Amino acid sequence: MPEIAQAQLRKFTDEIWRDEIVPALTEYIRIPNKSPSFDPEWEKHGYMEEALQLLVKWGDEDIRQSILDALRPSWKEMNSQ
Repeated sequence: MPEIAQAQLRKFTDEIWRDEIVPALTEYIRIPNKSPSFDPEWEKHGYMEEALQLLVKWGDEDIRQSILDALRPSWKEMNSQ
């Protein structure tokens, strides 16, 4: 992989990690979601649903498309050599 592509990929992954992944993990950790075995009223509390909605929100199409857009130039560059 050319050096420029590695630098771009590193910058992209650092930004995604800092701006998207760490905040999502921090938000997830704040949800007191427990297994139904430990929280008999889990459905009433709604924490599992809250955690699921966070996952759905984080994994939306925009993030997947951003990853593809960041990698495609590198793939095209590698294939043209």
